[in-house]
Amino acid sequence: MGGKINISMKSSAAKRFVLFERFKRWLEPPAFPNDEDKTLKAWVLSVLLTSILKIAIPVTLAIIFVLVQKIGVSIFLFLLLSLVTRSYSLLHKGQVDAASRTYVIGIWVLFTLLYILGGRTTSTASSLLIAVVVTAGILLGGDGALTFAVLSSLVILAIAILETIGYPLLILFPGPPLPSWVAWTISVFLTLQPLKLTIQSITRSSETLRESEERLKFVLEGGQLGYWDWNIKTGKVQRNEYWAAMLGYTLQEIEFSVKQWTDLHHPDDREKAWKSIQDHLEGRTSEHKVEYRMRTKDGGYKWILDQARIVERDTDGSPLRMSGTHTDITERKQMEESESKQRALAEALIDSASVLNSTLQTDSVLDRIMENVGRVVKHDSVGIILLDEERKTAYLSRYHNNHNIQAVRDDLHFSILQARNLREMQHSGRPVIIADTLEYEGWVDTPSGAWIRSALGAPIKIKEEIIGFLSLSRAEPNAFTQNDAERLQAFVNYAGVAIENARLYEEVQRLALTDSLTGIFNRTFFEAELLRLEKGRDFPVSIIVADLDNLKDINDKYGHTSGDALLKTTVHVLRDVFRADEIIARIGGDEFAVLLPGIDEAKVSQIIMRIDEKIKSHNENYSGLPLQLSVGAATSTNNNRLTATFSIADQRMYAKKSWRKSIRTKSE
Repeated sequence: MGGKINISMKSSAAKRFVLFERFKRWLEPPAFPNDEDKTLKAWVLSVLLTSILKIAIPVTLAIIFVLVQKIGVSIFLFLLLSLVTRSYSLLHKGQVDAASRTYVIGIWVLFTLLYILGGRTTSTASSLLIAVVVTAGILLGGDGALTFAVLSSLVILAIAILETIGYPLLILFPGPPLPSWVAWTISVFLTLQPLKLTIQSITRSSETLRESEERLKFVLEGGQLGYWDWNIKTGKVQRNEYWAAMLGYTLQEIEFSVKQWTDLHHPDDREKAWKSIQDHLEGRTSEHKVEYRMRTKDGGYKWILDQARIVERDTDGSPLRMSGTHTDITERKQMEESESKQRALAEALIDSASVLNSTLQTDSVLDRIMENVGRVVKHDSVGIILLDEERKTAYLSRYHNNHNIQAVRDDLHFSILQARNLREMQHSGRPVIIADTLEYEGWVDTPSGAWIRSALGAPIKIKEEIIGFLSLSRAEPNAFTQNDAERLQAFVNYAGVAIENARLYEEVQRLALTDSLTGIFNRTFFEAELLRLEKGRDFPVSIIVADLDNLKDINDKYGHTSGDALLKTTVHVLRDVFRADEIIARIGGDEFAVLLPGIDEAKVSQIIMRIDEKIKSHNENYSGLPLQLSVGAATSTNNNRLTATFSIADQRMYAKKSWRKSIRTKSE
């Protein structure tokens, strides 16, 4: 129950506060930022009306509740209150001229009635009419003062004439009516001359001020400047229309306060902006000049250049007013940001190109692509997808995920026909953005990639042929832009060149170290490996040397084409016997050698037996030219010179070859 009472009391207090604030705002005169003259009139009229209210309201209440018999006075005050209320209503609608005319006409009628009904012309009554004339001059100008002076003079003249001819009126002039009227009229018109000069001075000042403000307005509008003027003591801030329009508002929508100004600051810039103002107010800087973002009516932000200085101080030197301008520099900032991004991209691409081309190993190039792509486009995961030689099957060559989710390569080894985005890139040769994988028909969904919501891919080209794709992913949708796509493609172009250079180098290396006919290593590579193993720790090391016995006869009888075919057949048989990591080399026209690290004599004997079996099987299954190999082997068990071991194996091979030859000779 107590809680309900407290809530009710708070509600009542809130309502009273709201009513008080409304009444307070109602009493405040309107301001006209672009018309100082109207603002001055509004202030004068508001003071007059408020003064009358302060006197008339309590007097009216006293007369109504205490002196009811004074009906005439009560009616007079009621009319006065009605007049004031109407004038106030017009004033707070911004109709200052209408409010001024209503007020002056009303008090002139009321004071004239008071003059007539007062029963005697007194100095006080006359002064009231003169006051009306002066008020008309202030509010309506010189013509208004003259109009009401003439009207008042005519009314008093009519009364004086009526009294002179004996018409019974309540008014009794202190002297002869007509001379009294002449004296009063002279006093009124004597008052008009200095009043006219004063009004002309005020008018000229107002016109000068208005012209100055108009010139300032033209300058501000021509320069597209928003103007603000801050009364530091009251906290009020006057702004021009362009200041409001710059942020998408009308001037009426912008409150004349500093608070709303700070509310519109971007949160990250607010402290910077106020520090600049405070530094200037405290004399640490000659001016306030700072760039920051302000929120527009539609919720976006614009960059503003704010420049201001203190324009008024009190006698103690404390700042009273500060004026400045706002300039919309959003376009310049966007250009600077764009140029900065372009410079950063250029630097990143140059650095990346340097890094990518610093190695001529394809695997190293692919690794460095993974390491450097983050400098160009932000991502959560990156993968390099390569195509097979037929360009139909895609497989994941490299992958990195910032979420520490491992990709299963088997999951991403698929036909390119299954991946719509890869097909699009292969067909168009351009990057593809997937704004939302949930809405992209044809997205290849895998358990390890279930978190991906947006993707960006770019084709990797070598001599205009697409060999693969660089694919980026993010966890949120709509994460990639067209600008990101262009940046990634620029990076991938460098990557393609680096991959091509590495592949060309590796091909040259392969050609330099391999036999062009058979595709196995040549004597140069064999001898280099021989020296390398000699310095290593892979002992025992065995060496097999084999010679194709009948190559010369085949060349002489059937031609070199048949001889080349026999050499290729020999390599095919040897590859069936040895592992892929064991080195088979063609060291002469018809001579081959095999390096076998970690193989002892017993295993070498078994290997030679397998060679013989393979040759026998080949000759039985193929009716073409027979294959005849003489094989010799030797083993080094320590750091003996392997060249010596090779010589022993070579000698044993020739011994075997000589033995075979002698057998053939005897049989013939």
